[in-house]
This record gives sequence, C-alpha cells and structure tokens, in this order.
Amino acid sequence: LRYGNSSPALRRTTPPHCAPMRSARADPSIPPQALKGAMAGGDVEEFSLRQPFVPYPQKGVSRTGVNVLDQFFMVYGKPDFLIVFWMPFVVFAVLLLLFSNAFMQLPSVCCILSALAAAGSIFLIVIRNRGHVWFPLGVACLLATGLGTLSGFYVYDQYACFPLFYANSRIYSNVVPSQPSGAVADAGKITFSSETAVDANHSVGYINEKGRIYCVAPVRDKSGSTLIQFWAVGLDCCDSTGGFACDQAADQSAGAGVRVFDNSGFFYDSRKD
Repeated sequence: LRYGNSSPALRRTTPPHCAPMRSARADPSIPPQALKGAMAGGDVEEFSLRQPFVPYPQKGVSRTGVNVLDQFFMVYGKPDFLIVFWMPFVVFAVLLLLFSNAFMQLPSVCCILSALAAAGSIFLIVIRNRGHVWFPLGVACLLATGLGTLSGFYVYDQYACFPLFYANSRIYSNVVPSQPSGAVADAGKITFSSETAVDANHSVGYINEKGRIYCVAPVRDKSGSTLIQFWAVGLDCCDSTGGFACDQAADQSAGAGVRVFDNSGFFYDSRKD
C-alpha cells in the first residue's frame, strides 16, 4: 500500500507479479474523512489489531478464565499426568514400607532396591530429550527415592525396630536378681523370683542439659549381695538420690519387667549416648 502526501485520497498500487489484495494500515497522516470515504467506496477492507481486554486473573482462576481446580481435573485423566504422579508415589510408598518393616531382616535388599531406584531416576533424566515426560518423571522419582529411603529408615530407627526386638527376644521366668545378668542377655521379658524388690532408697537420678531426669534403682533380693546385676529405670520419676517412683516400682506384687532396648542413634541420641 502506498499513501500520497499531496492528496488525502487513498491510492492502491499492486505489483504486476502479485495478486490484488485488500487491506489497510492506520496512518495518522490520512484524514479520517478520506479514510472513511475510501472504505465506503470499497477500496480497502477494515481490520483491527486491538485485542479484547482481559483483566488480571483472580486467585484460583487462570488467564483463560478457567478455574485452576477445573484445569487439574481436565488433565487428571491424561496418561502423562498419571505416570508422572503415580509412579513416584509408588516408589516412595514401597521404599518407606520396605525400610520400616524389612530393614532388620533384609538390610542389603533394602539398600540395593533404593540404589536401583535412584539409578533408574537418573537414567530418565539423562534421556530427557527423547520425550517430554522423562525429565519430570526422573526428577520426581529421584526425590521420591530419597524421601522414601530416609523416611523409612527414620521410622525403623525410632519406632519399628523395638517391636522387632521384642519379637526376636526370649522370655525368662523365676530369675534371681543376684545371678549374673549375662545368663539372660538375650531376654526381652523377665519375671523375677518372689523375694525380688526394687530398692527405691538407693536410686539415683541424672539430670541432662534439657532438664530431663534419668532414674535408675537397683533390683535386689534377700541375699544381701552388693553386686547389682539388674536395674529398674525410668524417666522423670525420681529425685537426685532416692524417691524412685517409676511405673509400678512401689507395688510389691510387681515382679516382672521388660528390657529397655537401644536404637542406633542415627537421628537422635541413643540411650547409650
């Protein structure tokens, strides 16, 4: 299109090698009356470059006017979304349950499966150029592998190991407190002889830097032995010396106890620490 400066009329020139076309440009040098007249005469075709006004999207609403929750349900059933969402969840759940319940019996299997899951995740990241789903799937599976391994090992170390300790320990009955404790080193539950009692008057309490009191009291019989083989323990239930009142220590009919096992102390201080 070419506009002349000397005349307000709009003139159209078409190169000989091009087909005629009908269009127009907005030029501030053309008077509105001339442009209107040219358009009325059929010489040009009006078009607009103005886009419709779209306000800033509200919270939870995209720029297209579709609710974010509706968009989620639109893609929820897509195969790519299902793979990227459910496969990392399955990896996390399997590793969590595996480390929580089978680490004591099969520690090498748990570690090997965790390493294989991490290697598979890294492989998916490496081949990310072969498809749009591999990179997000690899990153999600790698995160799920790390979280599942750490979470499962935490649950095992702090909670799940103790029921397994008691399930694999022995029960002893009619144990004399003066006998060597090494004879029942594999015990989980012990029932003492009838003359056994907790000597609460000779208990001792240790206060740590957090203000917790760790209490111990000797378990004695009537033999008068000064060598203590078994101890009753508790937390925040005694004085610095004497006053041991943990659990049923004051009950003369309570003649049994369970062994206090120790964890590995990877996440928190163990009882040995």
